[in-house]
Amino acid sequence: MKACVAKLTKAEDFHDKDLANKTFTHDLENLAKYAHFDVRQHSTADSAFAANWAQVKDWDETSPYETHTQVEAEQMIKAVQDPAHGVMLCIRRYW
Repeated sequence: MKACVAKLTKAEDFHDKDLANKTFTHDLENLAKYAHFDVRQHSTADSAFAANWAQVKDWDETSPYETHTQVEAEQMIKAVQDPAHGVMLCIRRYW
């Protein structure tokens, strides 16, 4: 998602420190907004994508250090890599 924001950003855009701070985050919903990625539109059009987004949207920089079950890990991988409705597939369309 940060790559999507970077693609839309010009060097002179970061004179605005507030904008830089808002995009220096691991909050996927916030990054989606700055990447002009309309999660609501995609979720409405594709319920499988909506379920996958719900699975990954709360992941943040501390998540890898938390304990997760094998089932949770497998669900996360599926939500990201689903070849038809995955979060990564959808994001790459904007990348």
